[in-house]
Amino acid sequence: EICLRSYTAEEIEAMERTLLNGLSWRCNAPTAHQVGLSILSLILPYVDIPEVTWGFLMDEMKYLTELAVQDYYFSTQRMSTTALAA
Repeated sequence: EICLRSYTAEEIEAMERTLLNGLSWRCNAPTAHQVGLSILSLILPYVDIPEVTWGFLMDEMKYLTELAVQDYYFSTQRMSTTALAA
């Protein structure tokens, strides 16, 4: 459901294009940390682990993605690859 059917998909896409044109398409790609959060949020419904363990996994992923930006090799890789590796 897009906006509780207040807007059509075409209207939303048109507004996205308007915004991107207004920004001259200067927008940042998602970071490895953001991709990692998305990946972890996708698997959350399918795992049964304690909240403490989940918090540890989130912290560890954040630490590893931050560590990766210090290595030139990882700066040449796709953010999604770095996120999956973390």
